[in-house]
Amino acid sequence: ADCRRMAARLGRNPSRDARATLHREAVGTVPPAVRMTRQQLGDRDGWRCQAPLPNGRTCHRKVVEHPGGSTLPNQATRGHVLALTAGGTDTPNNLRIECWACNVRAGRNSGGNFMLPL
Repeated sequence: ADCRRMAARLGRNPSRDARATLHREAVGTVPPAVRMTRQQLGDRDGWRCQAPLPNGRTCHRKVVEHPGGSTLPNQATRGHVLALTAGGTDTPNNLRIECWACNVRAGRNSGGNFMLPL
């Protein structure tokens, strides 16, 4: 029943993000009222990257919203303290604002062994 309602809300060609969001809503991982936007995260975190660096410090690079979501190093992105693939959620206490450079680095360093040959 939930799958049919999700399919009706998504239409014919839903984006992957839309499917993932609706799936999380359906299984109860994240209540819709709890989700935070980049703007809300930026305001909460002072528009400074909160990602940890390899030396144990926090990046603290000033991040900004570039039009069109560019890939400039200081582009503001939503980051997760505990990655979704590791069981993390989209709740406010698991989200932080990150610069694009740190977010990409974290993605590359988080369990990339799924592509290794058997």
